[in-house]
Amino acid sequence: MHIRPLVERDLAETARLFHETVQRVTAADYTKAQRNAWSLAPLDRDVWRARLKGQQGFVAQDGDAIVGFMTLGEGGYIDFAFVHHDHIGKGIGKALFAQVERAARQNGDGRLWAMVSHTAKPFFQSLGFDVVRANTAERRGVQLENFEMARPLR
Repeated sequence: MHIRPLVERDLAETARLFHETVQRVTAADYTKAQRNAWSLAPLDRDVWRARLKGQQGFVAQDGDAIVGFMTLGEGGYIDFAFVHHDHIGKGIGKALFAQVERAARQNGDGRLWAMVSHTAKPFFQSLGFDVVRANTAERRGVQLENFEMARPLR
C-alpha cells in the first residue's frame, strides 16, 4: 500500500468508496434513511469533482485498488476520511492522516478539524482530536448527528 495525491482518474473510484463506506460501515450508528440521505448513490464525476474542488486529496492504493482517501480543505478542515470496509483496522486511516497532517503544516495551518460521524469519532480520538461540540446536520430533509472535532498542530 502506498499514499499518493488524489488525481482526476480517481474520481469514480473515490465516489464509489465514499458511498459504499457510508452504506456499510456506518450502519450500526445511522438508520437506512440517514445513510441514504448522506449518500443515496455514488455521485457522478462532475458532482464529485465539485465537492472536492479546492481540497488537497490523498489516496491509499493497494495494487490497482484505492482502499482509502482523505482530503484537506482550507483552514485545516478534513472534509473526507474514508477507508474501504475490507481494509479498516490495517493502519490505512493513520497513514492517510499522517500525509494530511504534513500538508496542513506546509500550508501553515495551526489546527486540524473535522465534522465527524459517530462511527469515525473513536478513530479521530485516537489521533488526539477532542470533541468541540455535538452537531446536527440536515441532508435531504433528514437529520444526522455528528461531532465537530479539533486538534492543534503541535
